[in-house]
Amino acid sequence: MYKVHTVDSWDKYLPLVSDVLPYELPLWFSSTALYEKMRDDEGFYLKIFDYNNKKKKDFIPLSFKISRGDLKYRKISVMHPVSQIVVCDFYNESGSLFLYYCSISDKSLRAPVKKSSKFYGKWDSLGSASEGVEVDGTESIFPSSYFKYNKYAFLYSFYDSYEYHRLEKKFPYLISLDVSKCFSSIYSHSLSWAMKGKEFSKLNKNKKGGFDSNLDSILMRMNHQETNGILVGPEFSRLAAEIIFQRIDLDFILNAKKKERLIVGVDFDFRRYVDDYFLYARNDLDKKLIKLLDECLEEYKLHLNEAKTIEQKRPFSTNISRCKAALRELLGDIYKARYTSEGEVSQTGRPDRLANSYISKIKRVCSDYNVEYKSISGFLLGLMLRKVNDFIARFPESDSVDYFDWLLVDVELVYFFYSMDVRVVTTDKLAKICVRIIDYIAKFSERESLVVYKKIFDCNRHALESVVLEIDGFSTGVEATNLLFVHSLLPEKYKLKEKFLINYYNTVSDHNGMDYMVWVSFMMYVKKDVSYENIYCILKEKAERYFSETTPNFYNTEYILFLLDYLACDFVEKNTRVALAERLEAESDWNLLPRGNRKILTTDFIAPWRDEDFFRKILKKRAFTFPY
Repeated sequence: MYKVHTVDSWDKYLPLVSDVLPYELPLWFSSTALYEKMRDDEGFYLKIFDYNNKKKKDFIPLSFKISRGDLKYRKISVMHPVSQIVVCDFYNESGSLFLYYCSISDKSLRAPVKKSSKFYGKWDSLGSASEGVEVDGTESIFPSSYFKYNKYAFLYSFYDSYEYHRLEKKFPYLISLDVSKCFSSIYSHSLSWAMKGKEFSKLNKNKKGGFDSNLDSILMRMNHQETNGILVGPEFSRLAAEIIFQRIDLDFILNAKKKERLIVGVDFDFRRYVDDYFLYARNDLDKKLIKLLDECLEEYKLHLNEAKTIEQKRPFSTNISRCKAALRELLGDIYKARYTSEGEVSQTGRPDRLANSYISKIKRVCSDYNVEYKSISGFLLGLMLRKVNDFIARFPESDSVDYFDWLLVDVELVYFFYSMDVRVVTTDKLAKICVRIIDYIAKFSERESLVVYKKIFDCNRHALESVVLEIDGFSTGVEATNLLFVHSLLPEKYKLKEKFLINYYNTVSDHNGMDYMVWVSFMMYVKKDVSYENIYCILKEKAERYFSETTPNFYNTEYILFLLDYLACDFVEKNTRVALAERLEAESDWNLLPRGNRKILTTDFIAPWRDEDFFRKILKKRAFTFPY
């Protein structure tokens, strides 16, 4: 069922929900956490941050690397809370100018067209909606983004569109291109070049106060005054990039006509999705077009990634798209096989053998189309989530052995797909499937559900071990720590052994220096469980050593987030936290306990220490933020 929700257009803090944080975060790091603080107690937190005095200061972002697959990594950044609030103020004051500067090119497949005012919600078994966020109880309702976007939310939607097919009918050649290291290559001053022209901007570079200079300053301040590169992860960065690419689109059209007498829409055409270009041509003009586009990009210190250039002739169909179609059909047949002609659950025989036979069939399909697992794993897990939901919904009260055997097959399949491509986005999909199965079998006796619990425990532990073995100096282990929370949903008897946890923690923390995220993830799992006394002491000592040996720096995002979440952590003795807050107040101008107000010690900041059901809630909310 669909339901229309209206957005409060006067709520200036809405960008905190959708536009300031990356997707690839630990599962406990909610995009709504700071929003709820500012909405419910704005005055208190503005005092804590000393916002009026610090909003024009420079901040060090919290940066870390996540897996892209094949031992490749991407650096993602979290901006400082003060920078996040600055973005909200900027949207509130200048949001309409974002829309203007992102409307000059009609070749963009993903550009903001208006401020979100309403959205449709469609509920599934996890409480997820098609275009918004709503959860049970008193949770708030949010759109998936501050702005509404034209045409396509996802690139795959373009491939299945009438527009794509119309272009294929008109042009026999397609060249797909990608900008190399786009966001880390963007020169922040080039925003003024895109809006006012390069020559004019250089002559008037000392003039401040315009939209372009304000946006440039915000991007630099949140990135420790860096001009080369903008933060990777936030939607805010995509909007800034879109302004530059809109101008490049127009330059490309003009140069093609001026230098080569090529008319867009007649001799060639193109579409762009963020930094991915799709050039359509009537003949072998591709080399000229690529050269022209590269010249336009170079004016903004950007370059094409030649290694990712793909040339196609009609029909425009890749091995990946053909493989996905074959896998969709195969999975459809696999799930049909679990029903008898009377609509009942069929027998599996041995679930492990059946799962292996299905995996072999899927491997053959991938091999036939020469497609790597990383290219289709997210697709397979998304398809599996829908299939598992449908299967459970079809027999909501079934407790037959055959039914549980089929769930064993599902668990084996999803963990195999996951093991082939361990990333944050695939971890999220895996977690959603496990939550769905665990919530379903929880209604039955342990005798009936034991075999499924055990299968999830074994598969998840094996996945943890595999991920830990692959952690190297580039990885932060976000993917691995997220798997901890799947374990937290299993019954008490399936807790991880303390020795394993200690080795796991030491491996993750020794390789990345990400004290904050790793520490919170493990403390969220360990809590004050008496069976985890040793690792609890390790965590407690680690935090105490961090705050005693690290120079206090309000402008360092990791330090301030770690501090505020540590002070709120009720698993640490209150006296210890009070002593730290008082020491920092005495040594600096920080106002952590304004007029004796100890709310910061009793109210969660980002980490949901006091919310036992945070995992399910956050999985619902994360359905509406999107990875790069």
